[in-house]
Formats: sequence, C-alpha cells, structure tokens
Amino acid sequence: MAKLKHAQAMICVASLLCGSLVYSAPAINQATGGWSHDGTITISGTGFGTKPSATPVLWDTVDNATSYSSLVDGDAIPIGGSNPWKSIYANSSGRDDVKYETSSTEQCGVSAAMYKATSKKTAYLDGLSWTKTDSVYVSWWWKQDTDTSAGDHSSKWIRVSDNSDETGKTFSWTQHQSIIYTTTSGYCANQWRGWSGNPGKWNFMEVWFDNAAQRYSIRINGVALYNNISWSPCSSLQMNELWKLGFDGGGNNPPAITWWMDDIYVDSSFARVMLGNASSYSSSTQFEMQSLVSWSSSSIDITVNQGGFNSGATSYLYVIDSQEVVNQTGYPVVISSTVSQASPPNPPANLTVTY
Repeated sequence: MAKLKHAQAMICVASLLCGSLVYSAPAINQATGGWSHDGTITISGTGFGTKPSATPVLWDTVDNATSYSSLVDGDAIPIGGSNPWKSIYANSSGRDDVKYETSSTEQCGVSAAMYKATSKKTAYLDGLSWTKTDSVYVSWWWKQDTDTSAGDHSSKWIRVSDNSDETGKTFSWTQHQSIIYTTTSGYCANQWRGWSGNPGKWNFMEVWFDNAAQRYSIRINGVALYNNISWSPCSSLQMNELWKLGFDGGGNNPPAITWWMDDIYVDSSFARVMLGNASSYSSSTQFEMQSLVSWSSSSIDITVNQGGFNSGATSYLYVIDSQEVVNQTGYPVVISSTVSQASPPNPPANLTVTY
C-alpha cells in the first residue's frame, strides 16, 4: 500500500525534518503443535502487532459450515439463520444458482466441499457487511471452466461497496477492468487489464482495500494485477460490504460459465497468517489462508488449513501484520502429524511488502 515504504528510522527534530516510520517485521521464533489439517498451532515470536478481533469477518471453507451437514451434491446453498451467508439476496438474488458440490475431480486441495454454479451467466453469493475500518482484505479460491476475456460483456467476479450506498458507492472487478464508481463523483478509478488467471484450474484471488489511503490492489496466484490504484476523488467512500462474489454477468452478451469456489476469507484487517510455497513471501505463487483463533504481539494460535499442500512437503509460514509487513523469509514447516517444528534461520528485520 502507498503508506508502506521501505522502513527507515523516523527522527523528528526541531527543524521539522522527519524520516519514515519504522515497521519491525514479524519474526517467527517457533511454531508448535500438530502440523496436520485442522491441527492446532501456536506461533511464537515478535512484532506481530495488534489485531482487534483475532478471527476474521468470514472464514468460509464450505466444509466448516455445520448448517450444510445435511446437503448433498446439487442442493441450493441455504441462506439466513446459522448459514455463512445471511442476506435474503445471498444466493444469486433469490435464484438459488449456487449449489453444494463434493466432486473429487474438482476438489480444491484437501477440501471436501465447495460452491458450484453450472452454465450460468450470473451466479454469486451476496451480502456481508462489517464495521468500517482502515483496511479490508478478501481472498478466495476460484475455478472457471472457460476463458471469459473475450466478447461484448462486462462480467464481475467481485463487487465491494460502502454499505451506506450499496449501488452508489462501489468497486467492481471485471474480466478486463477494475473500477470504483460513485453516483456523485463518477469513475474515481478506472483501470483496464485482462484477467491473468488460468481457466480450468484453481486460482488464488486476493483484493486489498486501504480505506485510509484510498487505494486498492489485486493479486492472482501471488502476482500483482492491479497495484495501489487510487480512488482519492471519491473521498466519502469506505469499503465495508462484500456485495457480490462469484460471477455477475453484465454487458450485452455475458457468457454462461461453470465455476467452483472455495475458502472465502474476508477481514477488516490486513493482519493474517498464510502458508506459501516458497522460502520467501515475494516469490511464493501458492498461498493457503490459516484459520485464526487468537492474536497477540508475540503469540498467535491457528487451526491448520492444509489446502493444496501435499502431506510431507515443505511449505513456509508467514505472519502479515496490520500494516502489511511480513517476515519475508518464511518459517519452514511440514504438513504431517509432527508435534513441533525446529527453529528456522532468523529472518531479516524491517522488511515491508507492497502490492
């Protein structure tokens, strides 16, 4: 994000000369517990910072929704009550186009269930709001059967809004464009870029909103697609509602696609824990969100999400704090039944990551 510069000492003197703010990178000293899927791990270290609510706004792996326990393949995803998606519009605005699916041929990692829509121009999950904060982070695993980059349409994977005006203060990411629009200011951001994901394969999608700096970023499979895009002309806009997630066909001739979706993570803080597939954060191209249980400046408890990582293979643990500062050198772990992990090499301090 724009405010996250390469950290240097901040020295303010009478002459009003000021340097940049120091951000000490999180450092992982130890991660102990059962390194198997759904195992409990305690991460110990320094510089983790604060997180007002340890758990995210939403962590929906489909498997973890107890209200889905009686569903079978092809059942419409229920809404309201104890279900993860509570809005009356939550399943495709009442059309029930999003279904429950457990096909092993489409499985995303170790997940046993996922969301699916079959040959639909429009199918999405809808309606999740939270208290406004400076930061919003959304990630999800996504697979679509065909390339949607061509054609006369403007179809959206995600729409995020200021819930004070869902349709009048909104962000959209389409197959060729990302925009922020308000009815009072018009287009406050309008960037054109094609989707860099892989049709027919699972893709890890991430979107950041820095409400304080009024900037957003998008990554696909660890690679930046949009980086620190400003929406400063829309000074009154603050994102705090996931309006639609899935595929919202628009324009003159949107395609009908089949899609699958899993592991939806939404939070009002950038602070999170992830497993990556490379020994440095910046070179990782596969990430798995970890389920947060508790968070303090020196200790974090998680429930392991193995995701797509193979048992017995080495993956790397990353703690990202609320300022988007990360231990750039990953802490190596092996997903297995191991009770604890040996201490890794000490990571360098004072590193930041920008998108």
